[in-house]
Amino acid sequence: MTSTGRYSDDVLASGWQRAGRPTSTDLALEVGLVLEDATSGFCGAVLRWERGLVILEDRHGNRRTFALGAGFWYEGRPVVLKAPPRARSVPTRTASG
Repeated sequence: MTSTGRYSDDVLASGWQRAGRPTSTDLALEVGLVLEDATSGFCGAVLRWERGLVILEDRHGNRRTFALGAGFWYEGRPVVLKAPPRARSVPTRTASG
């Protein structure tokens, strides 16, 4: 039996609740990215991040702090915010001084 309509072949198959929903992708933070908090609707540019928090500033200069992770939108898509890996520090002196 082939499906010719809008329904799948097995209407009782699992996963129907998630069908058509966008999936979140990982996004490494950068200063200046414009993000929207999905819960509050606050939209602003990334100023900085530290200790698992990101600070956003909106166009009126209001700043708010949010926890890194899921719950953000970037360019109309859901994202999970990740801090970029830290660059290893290079010693400024050699062992000889």
